[in-house]
Amino acid sequence: MPIHAFRSLACIGLLLAGSCITALTTNRSGELTAVEWTLRGFNAALVTGDTTRLRGLVRPDFRLIEDSTEYNLAGAVSTVAAAHASGALKRDMSDFKIEQRGLTSWATYRVRGSFASGRDTLRFGRLESAVLSRIDSHWVVAFMTSSPEPPRN
Repeated sequence: MPIHAFRSLACIGLLLAGSCITALTTNRSGELTAVEWTLRGFNAALVTGDTTRLRGLVRPDFRLIEDSTEYNLAGAVSTVAAAHASGALKRDMSDFKIEQRGLTSWATYRVRGSFASGRDTLRFGRLESAVLSRIDSHWVVAFMTSSPEPPRN
């Protein structure tokens, strides 16, 4: 897959979880929130291609929308496989803002990273959001969006 084809790859922003333990969001007691752990676990599963773990972290009706393209779980997984076959991905997540109301939670965060294929490296910045629902004793991702970060002035 050429690097230019990666521009609107649904999981580029979600795939790259290089610095998975930096800039962690904490609740009032100083504990990392379960919602952020779920989102970081989702990203780690994408990076490693662990589809079993990925399927355990999302609802069966999961949807991802990136740059006006909608993906279900199967579509996201196949896109991830293509990305892994064509290059190396890195990602840093930061600026988590998480809200929770009962069994529903939503989060926004920034992603900065790169995709390297051959001699080419594409650096990117994304704004992402996720809606999660609590099932039994854990959070699962129901819906995500990923869009380009606005240019800096």
